[in-house]
Amino acid sequence: MHANRVSQDITTPTDMIKFGYSDLRPYAYSENGEAKGLNNELVINVMAVIGRPFTLKEYPIFRMYRLLSRGDIHVWVGIASTRIEDATTISGTTPVGHLRISLFTNKPQSKLSVWQIFDEDVVTIKGFTFSGLRSRLTGNGKGVRFIDVQTHVAAFSMLKAGRATFVLDYKGAAEHALKDLEIAGLTSAVVQDNPLHFIVSKKVPNAEALLLLLESSAVRVWERQRLQSKTK
Repeated sequence: MHANRVSQDITTPTDMIKFGYSDLRPYAYSENGEAKGLNNELVINVMAVIGRPFTLKEYPIFRMYRLLSRGDIHVWVGIASTRIEDATTISGTTPVGHLRISLFTNKPQSKLSVWQIFDEDVVTIKGFTFSGLRSRLTGNGKGVRFIDVQTHVAAFSMLKAGRATFVLDYKGAAEHALKDLEIAGLTSAVVQDNPLHFIVSKKVPNAEALLLLLESSAVRVWERQRLQSKTK
């Protein structure tokens, strides 16, 4: 279906497409009241192509899940295999970015792997499921205990203070948190890479058409950026 045709088919009660995001630097965050980060920049560029009014607001992660499921938020850029991917949302097939999950420690390890953790505390950020990784680790019978904290800085501060052996976090967010926090002997290992997708609430009229329009417009944004980079 052509993008222009899709645009005509999409209707919402207010003709306004509502995007939500949660703080996850450098991907999405707020600064001086403005939406910043790689994911939010993509949303802004995509909506410039589409030419429709939109809002882009930050919410705590649990609240955003609820709002998206109810249709109070229409779209989120995130990992498809989260707790909200059920009967209430649909996700695209075109990746619009990637999130890398990494495991960090400042204790010597013969092999750093989440599957080698036994009877240890792992610090994570409250609200993030890490693409279902948390549930798989708690269910493997190896005594992995998760400690939830509010911020990425708090997670690594606990590691530095010796209150936990491991931190499970997204690579980009961890790098941002560690800019002003030196931890001796810190090492990390990649756990998995997760593609990011547009995730649309099924409560939105013509949700599938909106999803297709967002993805096709993202492709147009990338093509423009590629052409611009060639001319520099």
